[in-house]
Amino acid sequence: MISSEVRLFAQTGGLGDAVLGLSKALAELGVEVALVTPRYRMTKIPMNGSWWPDPLSLSLYHRSNNQEVGVFEAPFLSSLSKGSLRIYLLDIPHLFDREGIYGDLHGNYEDNDVRFATLSQGALAVGERIWNPSLLKADQPIFIHAHDWHAAPALLYARLDDNHSKWQQTPLCFTIHNLAFQGIFEQHQYQNLNLPMAALKEGTVLYHEKINLMKGAILLANAVTTVSTTYAKEIMHPQQGCGLDPLLCEYRSKITGIVNGIDTASFNPEIDTSLVVPYNSSSASKAKQICKASFYQENSFEGEPEEIPLFVFIARIDWQKGIDLLLSMVPSLLAFPIRLFITGSGDPHLENLVLSRVKEFPGKVVSQIPFNETLARRALSAADFIILPSRYEPCGLTQLYAMRYGAIPLVTPTGGLYDTVDPIDIQREQGTGIIFSNCDTEAIQRGCMQAIDLFHSKKLMGTIRKRIMQRDSSWEKPAREYIALYKSLLKSHA
Repeated sequence: MISSEVRLFAQTGGLGDAVLGLSKALAELGVEVALVTPRYRMTKIPMNGSWWPDPLSLSLYHRSNNQEVGVFEAPFLSSLSKGSLRIYLLDIPHLFDREGIYGDLHGNYEDNDVRFATLSQGALAVGERIWNPSLLKADQPIFIHAHDWHAAPALLYARLDDNHSKWQQTPLCFTIHNLAFQGIFEQHQYQNLNLPMAALKEGTVLYHEKINLMKGAILLANAVTTVSTTYAKEIMHPQQGCGLDPLLCEYRSKITGIVNGIDTASFNPEIDTSLVVPYNSSSASKAKQICKASFYQENSFEGEPEEIPLFVFIARIDWQKGIDLLLSMVPSLLAFPIRLFITGSGDPHLENLVLSRVKEFPGKVVSQIPFNETLARRALSAADFIILPSRYEPCGLTQLYAMRYGAIPLVTPTGGLYDTVDPIDIQREQGTGIIFSNCDTEAIQRGCMQAIDLFHSKKLMGTIRKRIMQRDSSWEKPAREYIALYKSLLKSHA
């Protein structure tokens, strides 16, 4: 398993949550997982690991001599009787000891091609050290599973580079977490990747006269997955295909959508120490009132919490997430009335718009920028509704966390939001949230009005809250789907 982000170590968004969640679930189902990621400046080094006595030696284009790479091995879930999870941190200070994972206040790092190509080279070298593919028995199958463009070069090395010929018959799986980020570079940067020129001439990574690492991974992978079934369909069309829709349509037979889960052990209101009081689906109605009253007081909200619904936005402050739509509606929404809490990090311009609304409506709109996880968890426990007006959403995790904590999600009909939220049907006593008819202010306002009507029916709110908290959003089902996919790849390679 190869990823640029891993929760508990270093992350900027949902990629890190998904990769660690899937890896843990696979291990619990009997799979031996080795997860390789860089050691960044922000990386939290665990106490229970150790450095390899013999570092790796990698040949990097931008260095005249081989580069020694330290490897920190951290056993994770090593007590499991079925499988195991070991996490390997690659220590390459001149590439990864920086302020951010992908960039800083000035933008993306100019050498991201070298940085993440090196991650892939290092990951394969770790795999060769711990699992020599040529020595594995028939009953010890091995797979390479790469996540997003940052890990895409691993598939290129495994198939095209003679230095990694041991992996040429290994089944390859590639997961697209967000198609908008493809690893696009100028042609002259290809030499930085240490790949054969034939791959460039044959067009494996060339797309619209530029290097496109995600394109190369899609071509070479035996299986391509996305993080929800609806998103797998959406990216086949120009509106969400980000320029790759013709290629994805051509290879649609190997593309599968598997909906992400969440770490239900970590996100569990019954044991979450961030909360004022713990609760479960049976005690949520009273406990959430206490959590909400405390949250109102801590954040200086005006009004009585039992009389005014609390809407919460927890997401990246970004155009994709529709925060601009929500901010434009604030005056009309507050008239109902409601209270609004916003937390996240992202686009500086949009962050300033959030802060201007807070200043304009003190006591009615409150924000926490940058994102703070502890406060976000407390917001989930206090929230009546989570509002997610995303323009597109490959999967989304906030709606799953919300339901886990008894907050009803309001979402747009896209990607994983559509797959994980069922519209509430009062007559049939089913459904888990409110789905806007479209992604525009009129549709969002209608959905919010529906939520406000729902809020004033306390008995119905309690019934729905209990239902959504009992929803299974764990990683077990997705992990079993991945295992089935791995097994199908083995059959095709037999």
